[in-house]
Amino acid sequence: MSLSNNQKTVTKYHHSKGRQAKTSLMLSLLMNLSCALMNVRGDVTITDFALSPSDVACHGDQVQAGATIWFTDEESPICVTISTSDGQSQDFSIYDNPSNICATFTTGNMPLAATNFEVTITGGAVTGGPTISIFLESVLDVTSYTSTDNPATAVAVGQNASFHAELNNYDSGNVNNDDPINWAPCCLYWSGNVSGSLGNSWASGCWTDAGWQNVVAYVGDTSATNTMAVVSAKIKDLTFGGTNYADIEADDSGTCYTPPHWGGPDGIVPFQLAIGVFPSVTANFKVEPTNWNGPVYIKGGAFPTSGLSSSRTYSQQGTVAFSTHVGHDTALSLNWQFSVAEQVFFPAGYSTNEIYYTLNAPAAHYHTSVHTACDQVSGSEEDTVFAQIWGKFASCAMETHNGVNMFYRGANTAATSTPFNTALFDDGHSHSGKCGHWSDFMMNALSVHQMTGWNIAMIFPKSLPGYQTVNPEN
Repeated sequence: MSLSNNQKTVTKYHHSKGRQAKTSLMLSLLMNLSCALMNVRGDVTITDFALSPSDVACHGDQVQAGATIWFTDEESPICVTISTSDGQSQDFSIYDNPSNICATFTTGNMPLAATNFEVTITGGAVTGGPTISIFLESVLDVTSYTSTDNPATAVAVGQNASFHAELNNYDSGNVNNDDPINWAPCCLYWSGNVSGSLGNSWASGCWTDAGWQNVVAYVGDTSATNTMAVVSAKIKDLTFGGTNYADIEADDSGTCYTPPHWGGPDGIVPFQLAIGVFPSVTANFKVEPTNWNGPVYIKGGAFPTSGLSSSRTYSQQGTVAFSTHVGHDTALSLNWQFSVAEQVFFPAGYSTNEIYYTLNAPAAHYHTSVHTACDQVSGSEEDTVFAQIWGKFASCAMETHNGVNMFYRGANTAATSTPFNTALFDDGHSHSGKCGHWSDFMMNALSVHQMTGWNIAMIFPKSLPGYQTVNPEN
């Protein structure tokens, strides 16, 4: 097909809800032909001048312009330039006769409302040339897609997301009628119309379930889509630790309870924590969508904001002491929150813990010993704490940590050689022990607070020779 010194215009109408949506773009082929060694040009023929795609392209698509060049000059090369209406160009040096040339351009750089451009062959007495046009589909160009306090990649469950779409150079075919810029999904609240070839629209909404969401803005059958993660996080389990922390031993076995201290198979697991210290915690969270790889920030109570690790674990030291006095907290509740932007936080569940607060750095002790040393005991001075613990023994009304009465020389009293925890804490001996059991029990309770400057003394009647300090097991 020879298009030399002629013009060919390809026209196509793109329909959108019964209206023509037409924007023309003209590609010009400028053939600058010259002989490298001669001042006189010979005959040049251009054939098979064509575009791909041939008639319709979307804004931003690539378009190829190709042609076949024939010449009668014996000398070469011949210089050829293919250029577009917005100033794009590609140069070619022609050596072979004939030669096929092809240039690639991006329509996103071209005006949507272009006028015709001449294709010109210069040199000698020859002027003029072929012109081919291409039409761009009407384009919905979203220039800003934002969500509240966060880039539009993710929002939290319950977080309001705001979106803005800006329409550029949309020709509806009827500039006197304002058309809506519609949004999907239907749960969004939106507003805004097309006015002539431009338009702005705003939409907002929030989601109650985690997952991936597509937010779409469209006019007719042109659209732009934003894919966004709606993220949730919920605490799974929680474990305390640190240098001023200690586990608690089961009364019957002396084996420490197994963390986690909340959320594990044993439910709420009690532990000891020294007064006035900042505790450390490690917590695991469940994050959805499970394939969300972006940041998730966590904070809770006295524990500062920190991002979850790739294994969805949070590890931090608190910034505030839980207690400055000895005591027993049966249900310390921590409310956890999460964010995908470290700005606005949303609920991530709560944890509940049972904590015994000790006067000094604790060590593992029997549960009833810890309970006796801390429950219904208060204060931050050794004398004050000791007096309250002694008061419990002096009352002759002692219970295990789970409320079972203990006795001195009651029914089925344990033998002297029986360990005090087995005699007093275990059902096997009816929670009854002798003086040696009780003295060991009291010393164990005092050692919960690291009170170690005490001795066990056995006082004999005056008829015996003097007072003696002896091993109570003798």
